[in-house]
Amino acid sequence: MDDDGKMLKEIDREVYRTALVSLFWSIIQDRKAQPGGYRMQDLARELGIDKSQVSRWFSDMPNWEANTVADIANALDVELRVEAYDRTTGKRYTSVGPDPEPLHGKGRAALAGR
Repeated sequence: MDDDGKMLKEIDREVYRTALVSLFWSIIQDRKAQPGGYRMQDLARELGIDKSQVSRWFSDMPNWEANTVADIANALDVELRVEAYDRTTGKRYTSVGPDPEPLHGKGRAALAGR
Protein backbone atom coordinates (compact mmCIF):
# COMPACT_ATOMS: atom_id res chain seq x y z
CA MET A 1 0.00 0.00 0.00
CA ASP A 2 1.42 3.40 -0.96
CA ASP A 3 1.51 6.42 1.36
CA ASP A 4 -1.72 7.86 -0.10
CA GLY A 5 -3.50 4.55 0.50
CA LYS A 6 -2.26 4.42 4.08
CA MET A 7 -3.39 7.99 4.68
CA LEU A 8 -6.87 7.30 3.24
CA LYS A 9 -7.15 4.18 5.39
CA GLU A 10 -6.34 6.18 8.53
CA ILE A 11 -8.79 8.93 7.53
CA ASP A 12 -11.53 6.31 7.08
CA ARG A 13 -10.78 4.92 10.52
CA GLU A 14 -11.01 8.38 12.09
CA VAL A 15 -14.29 9.08 10.28
CA TYR A 16 -15.87 5.86 11.56
CA ARG A 17 -14.60 6.38 15.11
CA THR A 18 -15.88 9.96 15.08
CA ALA A 19 -19.26 8.84 13.74
CA LEU A 20 -19.70 6.31 16.54
CA VAL A 21 -18.64 8.73 19.27
CA SER A 22 -20.94 11.42 17.84
CA LEU A 23 -23.85 9.00 17.58
CA PHE A 24 -23.58 7.86 21.19
CA TRP A 25 -22.89 11.41 22.40
CA SER A 26 -26.04 12.71 20.70
CA ILE A 27 -28.11 9.99 22.40
CA ILE A 28 -26.62 10.83 25.79
CA GLN A 29 -27.18 14.57 25.30
CA ASP A 30 -30.78 14.04 24.21
CA ARG A 31 -31.48 11.91 27.26
CA LYS A 32 -29.68 14.37 29.51
CA ALA A 33 -32.20 17.02 28.42
CA GLN A 34 -35.17 14.78 29.29
CA PRO A 35 -36.91 14.87 32.67
CA GLY A 36 -34.78 12.91 35.14
CA GLY A 37 -31.73 13.48 32.99
CA TYR A 38 -29.00 11.06 32.09
CA ARG A 39 -25.41 11.17 33.28
CA MET A 40 -22.14 9.60 32.24
CA GLN A 41 -22.30 7.88 35.61
CA ASP A 42 -25.51 6.15 34.48
CA LEU A 43 -23.76 4.79 31.39
CA ALA A 44 -20.74 3.71 33.44
CA ARG A 45 -22.98 1.90 35.91
CA GLU A 46 -24.81 0.08 33.08
CA LEU A 47 -21.46 -0.97 31.60
CA GLY A 48 -19.93 -1.92 34.95
CA ILE A 49 -16.96 0.41 34.48
CA ASP A 50 -15.60 3.55 36.10
CA LYS A 51 -17.12 6.90 35.10
CA SER A 52 -13.63 8.25 34.31
CA GLN A 53 -13.26 5.67 31.53
CA VAL A 54 -16.56 6.75 29.98
CA SER A 55 -15.52 10.39 30.25
CA ARG A 56 -12.24 9.63 28.47
CA TRP A 57 -14.14 7.98 25.61
CA PHE A 58 -15.94 11.22 24.90
CA SER A 59 -12.97 13.53 25.37
CA ASP A 60 -10.44 11.45 23.40
CA MET A 61 -10.90 9.34 20.31
CA PRO A 62 -11.52 5.76 21.46
CA ASN A 63 -10.61 2.72 19.42
CA TRP A 64 -13.57 0.60 20.48
CA GLU A 65 -13.84 -3.07 19.68
CA ALA A 66 -17.12 -4.29 18.19
CA ASN A 67 -18.10 -5.79 21.56
CA THR A 68 -17.67 -2.43 23.27
CA VAL A 69 -19.84 -0.71 20.65
CA ALA A 70 -22.51 -3.37 21.18
CA ASP A 71 -22.24 -3.02 24.97
CA ILE A 72 -22.70 0.76 24.77
CA ALA A 73 -25.70 0.37 22.45
CA ASN A 74 -27.23 -2.15 24.85
CA ALA A 75 -26.56 0.08 27.85
CA LEU A 76 -28.31 2.93 26.02
CA ASP A 77 -31.05 0.54 24.89
CA VAL A 78 -30.67 1.42 21.22
CA GLU A 79 -30.50 -0.76 18.13
CA LEU A 80 -27.61 -0.15 15.77
CA ARG A 81 -28.05 -0.84 12.08
CA VAL A 82 -25.12 -1.47 9.81
CA GLU A 83 -25.09 -0.76 6.10
CA ALA A 84 -22.27 -0.64 3.61
CA TYR A 85 -22.14 1.22 0.31
CA ASP A 86 -19.86 0.23 -2.53
CA ARG A 87 -17.83 3.38 -3.22
CA THR A 88 -17.62 2.65 -6.92
CA THR A 89 -21.15 1.57 -7.75
CA GLY A 90 -23.16 3.02 -4.86
CA LYS A 91 -24.69 -0.41 -4.24
CA ARG A 92 -26.01 -0.78 -0.70
CA TYR A 93 -25.42 -3.90 1.39
CA THR A 94 -27.21 -4.84 4.59
CA SER A 95 -26.97 -7.80 6.92
CA VAL A 96 -29.60 -9.56 4.79
CA GLY A 97 -27.80 -9.00 1.49
CA PRO A 98 -27.47 -6.46 -1.30
CA ASP A 99 -30.13 -3.86 -1.95
CA PRO A 100 -31.02 -3.64 -5.66
CA GLU A 101 -31.33 0.17 -5.43
CA PRO A 102 -27.94 1.95 -5.31
CA LEU A 103 -27.30 4.94 -3.07
CA HIS A 104 -28.97 7.81 -4.93
CA GLY A 105 -28.31 5.77 -8.07
CA LYS A 106 -24.67 6.90 -8.05
CA GLY A 107 -21.28 5.62 -7.07
CA ARG A 108 -17.96 7.42 -7.26
CA ALA A 109 -17.72 6.88 -11.01
CA ALA A 110 -21.08 8.53 -11.63
CA LEU A 111 -20.30 11.37 -9.26
CA ALA A 112 -17.00 11.99 -11.06
CA GLY A 113 -18.84 12.27 -14.39
CA ARG A 114 -17.59 8.97 -15.80
